[in-house]
Amino acid sequence: ALPKFATQLQLPGNVYYLSGSSFLNSNTIVACGGYLGKGLRTSDCYSMSNDLKWTHFANLTKPGDGLASVIINNGLWMTGSLDKFLFK
Repeated sequence: ALPKFATQLQLPGNVYYLSGSSFLNSNTIVACGGYLGKGLRTSDCYSMSNDLKWTHFANLTKPGDGLASVIINNGLWMTGSLDKFLFK
């Protein structure tokens, strides 16, 4: 089950097709990348913990959306992107 705060999830800005995961041991949700509209993608990574506030903590090496992610060794590995497709 997701942490209780996950039901109150409200992403920063209008971002679609982002990817992330939850680190249940630390009650943290991580979300990276995403599509901003008009062909624009973001490389921003945010985390949310018990304070229910998104905090920018990192950037992907390049903007991307529709990424796949998996937790490995208590870190988040992300790959792929829909950047070959143009959303309008």
